[in-house]
Amino acid sequence: MSKYKLNVPEHHLRFAAEMTNAELSKLTDQELMDYTAEYNSKIKDAFTEDLGEAQSDNDRMIELASIVYGNDSNQHRYCHRNFGKGETKVHKHYNRFISPDNLRWKVENARELAEEGRLGE
Repeated sequence: MSKYKLNVPEHHLRFAAEMTNAELSKLTDQELMDYTAEYNSKIKDAFTEDLGEAQSDNDRMIELASIVYGNDSNQHRYCHRNFGKGETKVHKHYNRFISPDNLRWKVENARELAEEGRLGE
């Protein structure tokens, strides 16, 4: 059985997707750079490696489902569909952490709202 790394960033911004616009508007560029550096060094490569392992595991399940249940079985189709829809343990784990690009966009948007005095909206 494959063992996935399922790395977790240590930076406090790992769950920034849940922060309010007021909190996001106060983040510094240094915090964003630090999070980006950690994400790129710890998460990006681990996700790629884990996803490759999950793909191999899924391929084995598809092969076994084909042998046990047949090529036209629901089990065979489910293995294909669920991986493609990102329903693996690996997808669900890494999707919890906001990407640096999405974080930067959210911060820029929050800063614009703060400048316009519209953080409460």
